[in-house]
Amino acid sequence: MKLDYGIDAPRVVFQLGLWGLVALTIAVFRLDFHIGVFLFPHQGFYYPAAILLGETALMLDYSLRGKFRHRDKMLAMIQWRGDEQVLDIGTGRGLLLIGAAKHLTTGRATGIDIWSQKDLSGNHPEHAEAMIQANGVAAVANCATTPPKR
Repeated sequence: MKLDYGIDAPRVVFQLGLWGLVALTIAVFRLDFHIGVFLFPHQGFYYPAAILLGETALMLDYSLRGKFRHRDKMLAMIQWRGDEQVLDIGTGRGLLLIGAAKHLTTGRATGIDIWSQKDLSGNHPEHAEAMIQANGVAAVANCATTPPKR
C-alpha cells in the first residue's frame, strides 16, 4: 500500500490552480478585457498567474513533503519515555498520530476527527485505520471510526 496522507485543503488547491491557469491563458492568448471605460490589458495577468500557480505549487509541496518534515521536527522536541497517552485531535489520515505512535512502547495513541473531505482529500476513518495498519502501529494506535451524524 502506498502511504498517502492526502492533499491538505484540496478545494483551495484546485481553485488556486484553476484561476492561475485562467490568468495564464488570458496573458498568453493576449485577451484584453474592457469593462465599461476600464481596460484590463493581458500583460497584467502574468503576475496573478505566477502568484496563483506558485501558491498552488507551494501548497502541493507542503502536502506531499513539507508536512512530514514539520511533523518530525515537532515530535523531536518531545523527550519520549514510551508510556505516554497521546490524543491527536483532527487526525485526518493519521500523519501525526502514527508519528507519535512510533515513539510508544507501552503507551497509547488515539486519533479523533470530524472526517471532513473539505479539509483533507480522502479524509475518512477507514483511511486512517488503513494507514495505522500499513505503518505497523496498530498495537499502540487507533482512531475514532464513527463519523458524526449531521
